[in-house]
Amino acid sequence: MDVDTGTSIKHAMNQDIEAYLDGTLDPEATAVFEAQLARDEVLQAAVAETQSLREDLRWLAVEQGLLQIEQTFWAKEKARKNRRPWIFLIIGFTILLILGIIKWSWIKGPTMEAPKQADQPDSLPIAPENNSPKPINNAQTTYDSIQKEQKKTMNRLFAENFKPFKDESLEPSLRGDPEPTPSEKFQQLYWDGKYREALTEFESLSAPAKDNDNLLFLKAECLMALGKVEEAVPAYALILKSDKSRYIEVSAWHLALAYLKMGKTAQAKTQLQEIGRSSSKWRGQSAALLKSIQ
Repeated sequence: MDVDTGTSIKHAMNQDIEAYLDGTLDPEATAVFEAQLARDEVLQAAVAETQSLREDLRWLAVEQGLLQIEQTFWAKEKARKNRRPWIFLIIGFTILLILGIIKWSWIKGPTMEAPKQADQPDSLPIAPENNSPKPINNAQTTYDSIQKEQKKTMNRLFAENFKPFKDESLEPSLRGDPEPTPSEKFQQLYWDGKYREALTEFESLSAPAKDNDNLLFLKAECLMALGKVEEAVPAYALILKSDKSRYIEVSAWHLALAYLKMGKTAQAKTQLQEIGRSSSKWRGQSAALLKSIQ
């Protein structure tokens, strides 16, 4: 590979990372990227490094915004303090003027004609419009920025921890039958990573097959792989409620990851805590993930 080709590949990868962290990738591209992220340690390191750099830049911007707010506040306080002596001086001068007028009127006597009032203008002068720009709501801007970064962090944690589950029990067995059953087709498509086609095949299954918790688990895994976590959550919840599937433990773990991806941090923490109290083989991973989102 020549230098130009390597540079182009690195540039394309950086663009994919930036778009992924910004949340601008379409669902299918996101699913492909997250699948690669789950198995590519180099890509994981690049994503983590980019996220760290962006977080440093974000906090630098926040600190600069807070510094600007503090400087503006103290400038206003200083201006207000500088005006106070003049206010007292004006009030004192006004009192002395009023006392002088009263004394002068008393000395001249009551027969003195009152001075004629100056002609009043037909209208008061119009104050110039204040065209100064409105102050920026730095607090709201900072809050929105923090919320956006939290969402990116949750997406990153999801990508680092989720990958479609596969073990020996899911590997399709070779049979002599000329035509596999719909359930076998569905399982084969899932095993081959053809998640969109697998979902289409699932819809063609019979009602009893769709109610099978093991096949329902594979459907939920397909949805998660395609980024449709909101649709996967009810399936995982149903599997855990019926407690009949051999994939109970991984369903609980992936339900927690789905909550994390959706930004439902409280539900994710509750689910992770339940896994931590169980004998699940994902107990250690749950504890580490819970610690990172506390």
